[in-house]
Amino acid sequence: MATIDQKLPPANGPADGSSREDKKAAPSTLDPPAPDKEASEELLRGIIENLADAVITIDEKGRIQSFSPSAEKLFGYAAHEITGQNVNILMEAPDARSHDGFLHGYIESGVGKIIGIGPREVTGRRKDGSNIPLELAVGKMRLGGERLFIGALRDIRRRKNLERALRTSEERFRAAFESTGVGMGIKNLRDDTYVSNEALQKMLGYSAEELERMHLRDILDPEVPADHESDRRRLRAGEILKHQSTNRYTRKDGKPVWLVNDRSVVLDEEGRPLLLVSLHQDITDRKQAEQKIAAQAALLEATFNNMIQGIATFGADGKLTAFNQKYGEIMGFPEGFLHLGMSREETLRPLAERGEFGAGDV
Repeated sequence: MATIDQKLPPANGPADGSSREDKKAAPSTLDPPAPDKEASEELLRGIIENLADAVITIDEKGRIQSFSPSAEKLFGYAAHEITGQNVNILMEAPDARSHDGFLHGYIESGVGKIIGIGPREVTGRRKDGSNIPLELAVGKMRLGGERLFIGALRDIRRRKNLERALRTSEERFRAAFESTGVGMGIKNLRDDTYVSNEALQKMLGYSAEELERMHLRDILDPEVPADHESDRRRLRAGEILKHQSTNRYTRKDGKPVWLVNDRSVVLDEEGRPLLLVSLHQDITDRKQAEQKIAAQAALLEATFNNMIQGIATFGADGKLTAFNQKYGEIMGFPEGFLHLGMSREETLRPLAERGEFGAGDV
């Protein structure tokens, strides 16, 4: 019977009598296989072919080595017809002429203007000759001892179109903002930024810099109660989105100016108040005309009511349209008897009842 000691391997080596060196030299089925160029290329190809961005690899001479399906779609070339050609075929003339020099300079010095640096915007040239805006990032790698450069290109036409549309919109807004006769002001809700246009500056007599440092409520005429303070607070809180008010302000030169103020809130993407936009229309001339007409009307009414002659007027329909106090006194009407809209017959009936007119006169 074997003893425990007989089951254990010798202290100086394995149980089968082989040396440690023999065991170390023996290959293990658990060791990973050595990488080979073919497997690496297959892995790289699988990654490239499934990327949404176009991927192009070139060698040290600028010759295209691989052209992904996304690159085929982007440039209009099939991979088999462009592989082996110089990558400058995909560039505008100025870049195409200088590309080989840049590549050679990098290989010689190891210093590049594009390689290993963040993405930059370039213009690509498609098979049909049309140009296309692209975002390009370039990296480098070694595959089977060969140095390759990888270019990842993203089509940014949609972004460029959006940027162009935004610039056009901003230019149009800026032109309208500056040229309109309506005063305009834009402020953020922190009150630390305020932009005004020339029309508003002329209305109030203050410069753009002065208006940026102040609030319009600072120049409200104290004799005319403001009718918008509570609604202004509701606007800033986003409780209401629009509000109109009419207020009298004091210009920098001390003269009064009446403005109709249309205020609205611009919301951010999450529906929160972002900006307060104000449109201001100068109605000073109209207000002055209204005040002049009101004063003239008050003067006429005072004159009419204080004449020593009694006067009453009737419309074409025989209805009373105006009368003064003296008319009622002369006619002997009781106080409160006369009212506008009475017929002539109604005004004369009390006189007939007193026998001052015959029945046929009424």
